[in-house]
Amino acid sequence: MSEYVENYVKQFSNSAEYNGFLAECGITSQDFEEFIKVSVVYQLFTDDLYSRYASIPYADDEFAALCKEKYVTAKHILVQDEETAKNIIKKLSNGTSFDDLSNEHNIDPGATPSGYTFTAGEMVPEFEEASFNLKENQYTQTPVKSTYGYHVILRLPLDTVWIEGNKSTVISNLAASETNSVLDKILSETKVNFTDNYHLYFSTIK
Repeated sequence: MSEYVENYVKQFSNSAEYNGFLAECGITSQDFEEFIKVSVVYQLFTDDLYSRYASIPYADDEFAALCKEKYVTAKHILVQDEETAKNIIKKLSNGTSFDDLSNEHNIDPGATPSGYTFTAGEMVPEFEEASFNLKENQYTQTPVKSTYGYHVILRLPLDTVWIEGNKSTVISNLAASETNSVLDKILSETKVNFTDNYHLYFSTIK
């Protein structure tokens, strides 16, 4: 562990700069070394967790099922006012094509007939929640308001070509998500003590 401490200390040009840093933070060199050790242990543990999740050997059908659980494909018609969105929904219920209405009304410059494929945390919350709550080939029955305007959303089936072409990205995202979940749980259960000098120690990390 000492080599990690030495590498951090080497970032300072001289001992005076290092001591100045310690004084500014109100800590001793021992405090700083302990902090580095905890940081290194945390990073090594994080890397190991991620590696384990990223190396899970998914079968093809298992991976496809996981993608359909964690990802959604949806396209939308974005407009500025609620009344327009309501009229679009009414026209959809009367059989008008979603794409025709999109070509006529959509103000989203990035919209395409194939829609967006995404997982949790990648879209504005209102759009994301509404999309995941829809069944495949179902559209929202009421306008969905977000900071961008009003959305009429249609959920599409998750394309098998997309699943096959994005396997490494999906696995990486899943590994990161699972790693963060484990870390959040550990940190929420970790007792934290503050000394009189407000130095932070994690009592469960040796």
